[in-house]
Amino acid sequence: RAWLLLILLAPDVAAMWTQPSAIEARSLETEVTQTAVCIAGQMRALRTTADGLIRHVIAPRNADLFISTSDELDYNDLDVYFNSTYLQKSFGLRVIPADYDVRAWWKALVGAENTDYDTIIDDQKAVFVSGLSEKIPREGFGDHQHYHLYQCSKMIEEHEEARGKPYDYIHFLRTDLLYTADAMPTSMVEGSNICYCTTNPEDFPDYPGDFEAVCDRQGAQAYMSTVAQVTENSKHIVDTLLSRNTTINAHHWLKWRLDDVGVQLKNLPPMGFLTCDLNEADAYKKDADQLLNPFDPLVMAMVSTKTAVATSECVFDAGRAVVFKNAHSNRPIVIKSQAWSRAIRACGWSRDIISIANAHPELVEAAFTAIRLEREDEKLCAVVKKFASSLS
Repeated sequence: RAWLLLILLAPDVAAMWTQPSAIEARSLETEVTQTAVCIAGQMRALRTTADGLIRHVIAPRNADLFISTSDELDYNDLDVYFNSTYLQKSFGLRVIPADYDVRAWWKALVGAENTDYDTIIDDQKAVFVSGLSEKIPREGFGDHQHYHLYQCSKMIEEHEEARGKPYDYIHFLRTDLLYTADAMPTSMVEGSNICYCTTNPEDFPDYPGDFEAVCDRQGAQAYMSTVAQVTENSKHIVDTLLSRNTTINAHHWLKWRLDDVGVQLKNLPPMGFLTCDLNEADAYKKDADQLLNPFDPLVMAMVSTKTAVATSECVFDAGRAVVFKNAHSNRPIVIKSQAWSRAIRACGWSRDIISIANAHPELVEAAFTAIRLEREDEKLCAVVKKFASSLS
């Protein structure tokens, strides 16, 4: 019980749980990379997705990897996949117990005199801080999500100081994203103070997705800023954001904190939304049947290696210990992930892909349907070029 009391009272207990990789010291001697990858949150579906994350996200960028998580779900597989597989890079890891009192950590950080903090967490509209209020029970784990982003930011800052150079780009993602094609190269990032977020085109830009983002270093600071904003800039939030008479969920909050410091927001084509549970597999199949198109053979090959519904257009691993966290509203993104992944495997990344993803939703939908219905991979590039040229 003594160790539990110490955890609850420590202002920054994550430092006590930091598990530095044995290779971290060696990584300082290697080429200084431009990109950091931050994985924040539970290790959902890691056994299914780890190879794709390494092969298509981390390795192509020669990226350093930073993970903040809790010791639950597929956490026990983390060392097997990342620490032993991805050998020559920096690997920062911070872990908290599954039952760690994150609410107490926030309270210790903010101090007793900040009444604006209490105003925020006890406001019925402030859904984005779910888990922090003792007065208003809310579903969700906003307190944990932003705690882990904060720990990611601290590890990244510490490593930047140690190597004497900041990262140019940071890629934020979750482990339940299954990649079958390379993620967007950072060379596609245009300008500064910018973030590319995966969002359903009909919702962009007012309702940006918080599943995945590629940001330049300045934009990334805003993306990771929730803890600092809520604990140090509380009055500003109360005077501006909370003055709105609408619910503020995680997506509204992301939009606000990026807009507040002038971060430019662009849409990122969905790539990794291909994992699902059994019920979702059936739902995706029904949605996909309406499009009368064969499934991506690479995804189907993955499905066939699992105990899964072979007609699904997403990968369901019956051996996973946890149901994939998804929702009906994500299904349009899931189905598009196959089409975009197939096009990128065939044609590679280009400005054309980015332009289409940021076009009017009707054009995005038309381009997606054309890509999906084109059965021959060698003709996909012409389809992409056709729709991109219509924008000029």
